[in-house]
Amino acid sequence: MHTIVYSTSSSPHTVTIDYNQARRLFHSEREHYPFSAECMLRMLNAWARLHRVQQTVVGRLHIAVGEVTCILTQQATIALCHCYRSRREWQIEFPFLNDVFAPSGDR
Repeated sequence: MHTIVYSTSSSPHTVTIDYNQARRLFHSEREHYPFSAECMLRMLNAWARLHRVQQTVVGRLHIAVGEVTCILTQQATIALCHCYRSRREWQIEFPFLNDVFAPSGDR
């Protein structure tokens, strides 16, 4: 099991993903590389299958693998959760996200 630690520092080993409502795309904050919701769910499902995905009290998702950390902002987490819950086929295709996006009372 990997330990995930909340940090406000900007490390070269940390990738932060945010959501752009106007473009309806997710993007990395440094490179502004765009990702679709389906692409993000596919990546997150793989991470959730192999590693621990932790939701913080401020609504971010943190994934740590070795020295590398990926953080999904609160806005990105909310958008992905909405996409995931609204499409039954994604819930079937990405089963390891059921616990990640379960309503608070179901965890």
